[in-house]
Amino acid sequence: MALGADLTCAVVPVLAGGGLAVRASEKALISVYKRIKLLENISNPALRKAIDKLYKVNARVGDGSSMDAYRYEKATGILLLKTGHGQKLIDSRTHLQRLFHNPNIAPQDKVIIRNVLINIQNALSGL
Repeated sequence: MALGADLTCAVVPVLAGGGLAVRASEKALISVYKRIKLLENISNPALRKAIDKLYKVNARVGDGSSMDAYRYEKATGILLLKTGHGQKLIDSRTHLQRLFHNPNIAPQDKVIIRNVLINIQNALSGL
C-alpha cells in the first residue's frame, strides 16, 4: 500500500476483550503514516526536529507519540523511559510555545504547533 493511500482499508477492527482493537501491525502503519504526514507538512527545521522527537516510528503504544506514551504510563504505572515521558512533554511544550511565538514561523506550521500543544496539554491534564 502506498503511504498516501486511504488507510481505512488497512485498519480492520478485530474483537478483543469485549471491545474493538486495531491489530498491532496496522497500528504501527497508522503511527508511521501519521508521523510522515506531520513531518512532510512542516517547513521550519526546528519544528521538524521537535516533532520528530515527539513521534517515534517504532513506538510500543498508542499512535507513536510521546503524548500517548505518557497516557499509557499514567494509566498503567509502567514507565516506557527510565524517567517517563512527563518531563519530555513539559520541555517539548515550552519549546513549541517559543516556536509558536516566533514571527518567522509559517502559518501552516503554527497550525501544527497548536494541535500538538493541545495534545500535549491534554495528555498532561489526564485527557
